[in-house]
Amino acid sequence: MRRILILFSIFLIFSLTQCSLLSNIDTTTSDTTTSEITSDWAIVPTTTSPNTGVTTTTTEKEIQTSTMTIKKEGKPIAVGIWHRPNVLGNETNLEGIKKTLDTFKKCGINIVYLETIYHGMAIYKSNFLPYYTGFSNFSYGEYKDYLDAFTTEALKRGIEVHAWVEDFYIGVEKGSLADKHPEWLLINKNGNTKQTEGNGYYFLDPANHEVTNFLLNLYRELLTKNSNIRGINLDYIRYPVSSKSDDTGFTEYAMNDFLESIGYTLNSNKTLEENFLKAISNNYSLWTKYRADKVTQFVKDVREMTNEFGSIILSTAIFPNMSESYETKKQDFTTWMKNHYIDVLTPMAYYDNTSTLEYYLKEMLKESNGVYCYTGVSCIYHDLSNNLVLSQIDKCLELSNGFVIFGSQKLLNNENYINLLENKFKNTKYYLPHLG
Repeated sequence: MRRILILFSIFLIFSLTQCSLLSNIDTTTSDTTTSEITSDWAIVPTTTSPNTGVTTTTTEKEIQTSTMTIKKEGKPIAVGIWHRPNVLGNETNLEGIKKTLDTFKKCGINIVYLETIYHGMAIYKSNFLPYYTGFSNFSYGEYKDYLDAFTTEALKRGIEVHAWVEDFYIGVEKGSLADKHPEWLLINKNGNTKQTEGNGYYFLDPANHEVTNFLLNLYRELLTKNSNIRGINLDYIRYPVSSKSDDTGFTEYAMNDFLESIGYTLNSNKTLEENFLKAISNNYSLWTKYRADKVTQFVKDVREMTNEFGSIILSTAIFPNMSESYETKKQDFTTWMKNHYIDVLTPMAYYDNTSTLEYYLKEMLKESNGVYCYTGVSCIYHDLSNNLVLSQIDKCLELSNGFVIFGSQKLLNNENYINLLENKFKNTKYYLPHLG
């Protein structure tokens, strides 16, 4: 009996020792292929999502993405910003990028929409587009280009980077892409490639399958070359602002394709344009739908392409007034949400009045179908008062899944707004809603 008691005592001591050792192990340690990102913030109390109607409770759970392990703490909320590389001229080296990201971190930002393809150029070394003007003169240490440096350093700070791309807009100058493929340029009713929007924007033709195939291959390259990119944010996912009296889209490809799509019988005594103008005079709503469908098809195609890379988040920048977006920009984003072609909507609710923002946001969210909404706000860009900035942020947090600031140039180096955001979020905990 004494021997049994001694053995039992040894076993008990061993068990208690093991439990003590296990309790002291750092369960957040990651291996060499992943890094843990732990948010320092949370947001106050439990609410019900306007998109899904599901009540969200405080959670603490680790999840695995393709590039890192993230610890979900607090409440799901996006605190985002749209950022143009080197917008203030101080990101010409690695230290400049680090300073920008440190400022974003201080403000509580957990997602950056980085302008990656714009003005017909890329902010990385692409095989399809030239490296953005001037950036080849900058050095980012061990990193191969600006995008590599920015995304890697962002991950170290627990910030997701999504590639903000300008789809059909290529700038205020034609550039090398238009020089190589002049037939890809969109043409307005006056026969001009320079659109009336913005006093002369240039757009690619969304109807032309060569254009959309080019963009798909470009985005595929972007995701292949930059594994730190967590998502794509589609901007200018539309036609130039136009109406029946100031119309656009009159390329040879689109005119032929539209006439064929409605089964129009050509008058051999008239030119293609004369036949086309006759057709749309009696079928203008079909002409609007034709162009909206072309944009929708591209969004669907991008969705299918991103599926090749796993959990890439697809988001779109749209105008929140649904009827106006459809009629004047050919954005049928309710269809995108209905069919879950997109994961996140980033509406450009650029209203100085919080009540106006609330109205359009509520109307849009009625059609959201569970798609996340990170509401774009311009309150800092428009230099609004601190009270109005907080009013708009709070309204976005109340109605949607977070907010995205447009744009970084009015936040960086502005201690007033930096301190405002820091004080707003420094004692809270939250994580990005699309992490699930």
